[in-house]
Order: sequence, then C-alpha cells, then structure tokens
Amino acid sequence: TWDSKSYLLVQLRRKWRLSEAILRSVSFEPNYISRHCQIGFWYLIDDDLKSAVLKLELIQLKNGVKTKPVLLWKSPDNPLAASGNIFQKVVVSLPLKLTNISFMLQFKTYFTNANDYGQVALYQVAMSPDCFHT
Repeated sequence: TWDSKSYLLVQLRRKWRLSEAILRSVSFEPNYISRHCQIGFWYLIDDDLKSAVLKLELIQLKNGVKTKPVLLWKSPDNPLAASGNIFQKVVVSLPLKLTNISFMLQFKTYFTNANDYGQVALYQVAMSPDCFHT
C-alpha cells in the first residue's frame, strides 16, 4: 500500500447526466516523472447505470500541443459484474516511455444509453510516490 508520501490529487463524488464528462485533468511537469509510476483510484458505477463506461486516458504534451489520448484503463463492459454499488480499487502502471515528458491524465465517462441515470463516482485518486522525485 502507498504510505503518507502518496500524492492525493482529488477526492470527489458527484452526479451528472451527460453524454461525456471530464472529471479532472492533472498536468505534471517533465522532471517529476520516474520510471516506476502508478496511479490508483477507487470507482463506483451505480447498478442502475448499465450503459456507463469509465475510462482513464493519457495525453502527452509535445511543445504545448496535446497528442491523441491513449487509453490506459477502461471499466468492464458489464458494470453489474464489476461494481454492484461497491467501490472498486484500481491500480494502473504508467508506461515506461513517459519518463521525463509532460502529460495529462483524464477520466471520461461514456453512456451508450442516453436515458440511463445514475451515479459514477471516483474517490481518492492518487499517484504513487515513485512518480515524483523526493
């Protein structure tokens, strides 16, 4: 488990009804990234929200220009099997090629059924201490 040196980026729990929602984007300066870097978070998808998919994407910043998002993680296609109104813990390792570059991480939700209504929640999104020089 991560100790107190873990960096808490965001704690949130909110409801919305949108076809696409960016919950949070966080930028990191180039010199703060190490080779052994992970992002961890807890997520929940309501049982009622059968069509929701939560994605974690990475966007590199090259000369101030954002590159096409790269998918790092996606929630299971069947949220009932994975969530069931219980927070699930996810740990994602960031690619080694991210060493010493600028990038952004963003969470997005997609709904395949616009009539669905429910809650997608994120809690305690954090980077491992190895993501930063100490």
